[in-house]
Amino acid sequence: SFSVTKSIADIYSINIAAAHNYIGELKFAQKEYDEAIRELKKSIELSENKQAFSSLMVFYTNIGKVYFAKGDLINAHKYFNLALQLNNDLDSFWKVPVLDAYMALTQMYRGNFQVANDYLKTAVEHSRKMDDPRDLGTVNFASYVIYKKTKDTKDFSYFKNILTEDSETYRKLALENLDEFRDVFEINICKNGKDLILEV
Repeated sequence: SFSVTKSIADIYSINIAAAHNYIGELKFAQKEYDEAIRELKKSIELSENKQAFSSLMVFYTNIGKVYFAKGDLINAHKYFNLALQLNNDLDSFWKVPVLDAYMALTQMYRGNFQVANDYLKTAVEHSRKMDDPRDLGTVNFASYVIYKKTKDTKDFSYFKNILTEDSETYRKLALENLDEFRDVFEINICKNGKDLILEV
């Protein structure tokens, strides 16, 4: 109901970007994926030339998750990779377990099982260092999905050294640690395990 001038938009671009990101997260939770992508792209556009690397890393991660939910593994991989490249410059573990977990999932669905295993292993290691509930939840979500998708196939051999628990253990740990408002996508999959994700 009010307008924002260009000068104001430039000054407060990161704040405005964060608002678009928040709307994008809400749309994602409501399964309005195309709307979520539109909002998150606005966040990214407002941040790319502002040296706001930590914020941009979050926006890349969030849009990657939406593309993943849509089954668009090419764009999911693109944005997760951009986020990981930014994190290398930041030299931080923040958000890395989530990124690694989703990269593991993306690579698993693309048939790159050894790469997926490497990402999952790193995700587990980083989540233990960070000890953040959402990180732990996301890593256990990824472990649950990968276990369920590969357990009865020859591809499980790539993961047998890291996936040492059963699927129910990973599912429960995911549900115990995921945020009921911000991790709706992951929670729904854990609660409806027979519909194991992705229309690819």
